[in-house]
Amino acid sequence: MTSLTREQIEFIKNELITRSFSKSFLFNEYIDHICCDVENLMHKGRSFDEACQVVSSKIGESQIKDAQQETLYLLNHKYIILKKILYLAILLFATSWIINIKNAANWTGLLSFIILSAVYLKFASDFFRERRRGNINILFSLFTLLGFAGTLSGIILIFLNRNYGADTRGHGVDLTVFGWFFFSLVCLIYYIREYKVSIHPVALGKNRLFTWIAGLNLILTGTSILTFPLYYRLSGSIFYLIIIILVLDILFLLLLLIKRYMNNSLIVALVMGSFMIVFIHSPF
Repeated sequence: MTSLTREQIEFIKNELITRSFSKSFLFNEYIDHICCDVENLMHKGRSFDEACQVVSSKIGESQIKDAQQETLYLLNHKYIILKKILYLAILLFATSWIINIKNAANWTGLLSFIILSAVYLKFASDFFRERRRGNINILFSLFTLLGFAGTLSGIILIFLNRNYGADTRGHGVDLTVFGWFFFSLVCLIYYIREYKVSIHPVALGKNRLFTWIAGLNLILTGTSILTFPLYYRLSGSIFYLIIIILVLDILFLLLLLIKRYMNNSLIVALVMGSFMIVFIHSPF
């Protein structure tokens, strides 16, 4: 497959901007798609100029309008709203560890996890709606749904155990970690696919970072699961695993903030969920 040079990508980007595409809104959503179309035509024997003319002629005003509306929907509903919901969850979670009046902290912590679970459910619904674009989205939806079910059912069992002394036999811990595992798996596969289809260096760098974060989360949650049958033998060492995970999650969040990637709600939900799940099982 013919690959575009950096200069050719910049030319296409500038062409889209002159065609009334918003650089800040539509570039990241649309540039890879256009570049792929140009590369496919070049692979069939067209020159770069000819391929650009063919692709450019297919970009009509109605397509521009549809793309703008779709991107605004994604920004308003998936990025801004979900980001605020995630911030609310982490705020409630932090509050639950600062204020404890008549077991109010346990209820506040439960609410924070219910909100996090609702975000997972939203992702599962979005993936399922996108199933027409590929069967892989059905698998994403199923795994995200398992993440939702594990997180919600696990935190309810933990709440019942701590508030009412219910004998849950540690299954609350197991379920939340398994929920974290399935959501990490979704993120890893998703960002690997995004990385493979990315063309622009900015998109490549961003999706490479997200892939590493998701991959490390999958390794850490897999390691956590392996400790379950050996809990009593490894109980003295699990504390160090918890510290490593919490420190990494804090570093990941700082990195996302510095890189201005906090609008990517899928990876933010993974890191925040990881921190919340591990922290409730820590001695802190």
